[in-house]
Amino acid sequence: MPSTNEEADNDKTLELPGISAPITITYDIWGVPHVNAASEDDLFFANGFVHARDRLWQMDAARRKALGRFAEWAGPSAVESDALMRRLAIESVSRKDYEALSPETQRMCRSYSNGVNAFIQGGQYPIEYGLLEQAPEPWEPWHCVVVMRQRGLLMGSIWFKLWRAAAFGSIGAGKLGLLRYEDGGRERFVVPQERMDARWTAALEDLAPAIEGLTRLFPEDATGGGSNNWAVNAALTTTGQPILAGDPHRTYDIPSMYTQIHLTCDTFDVLGLSVPGVPATPHFGHNDRVAWGVTHAFADIHDLYVEDFKDQP
Repeated sequence: MPSTNEEADNDKTLELPGISAPITITYDIWGVPHVNAASEDDLFFANGFVHARDRLWQMDAARRKALGRFAEWAGPSAVESDALMRRLAIESVSRKDYEALSPETQRMCRSYSNGVNAFIQGGQYPIEYGLLEQAPEPWEPWHCVVVMRQRGLLMGSIWFKLWRAAAFGSIGAGKLGLLRYEDGGRERFVVPQERMDARWTAALEDLAPAIEGLTRLFPEDATGGGSNNWAVNAALTTTGQPILAGDPHRTYDIPSMYTQIHLTCDTFDVLGLSVPGVPATPHFGHNDRVAWGVTHAFADIHDLYVEDFKDQP
């Protein structure tokens, strides 16, 4: 079978099923993996393999947090956040989101998942699994959506809606207009764009469990930042090259939610920040012609309907 050459502590060759040609993986002096493959399928396979090799515990923890299963590892302190994730039906909406992806993106996630599972099948797991006497479960393509959703849970409207609903119980509807992020009482949907609806109001006691779960899932300052970016025209720089800068205002994690990676195949050559559990470099990266970054737009992307939760615990 084709081989994957991996340079980390020592040079070695691994025989792995699921790839069509040799893949070269080298780590530079800063620990950044440089992956070179003949095709996109092989490249994203290697992307998943590298992420699992370097960050499997982090990926698995994000997956469990999103699916409401983190208490299986963390104990009672994670029960409230797990309950919130299940009430939000993260699993079902992530599966639906995956089904709505383009065939090309689904194929990318499948190749990535095959690479993650190739590492898992090797049986060399991070130390945390040994401490819990457990093994990682197989990675499925829709889990890539789960992890991205977990990483971006606070990057939409859910925190503000829970916070506003909690404040409603204390100050009443008449003063809600004085609060930040309040713009008049009606929300425009992201999808479908032409629809608007009245905001949901609830008493503080109704929202207290969800708010408590959210604060346990994220640090206290998780929503205290913002987001910004800027660009400088090449005519105004000393190098004659344009400059693009972006600040995602993410919370400090150990390890970071991002990890650098360099991906090269027959159709593209990209260097950027990747999210363990997710293929490619969706937020920050560049090739030889284009650079891109992400800025939080505070879009209204969360809507809760009572009928959606009738069967939820």
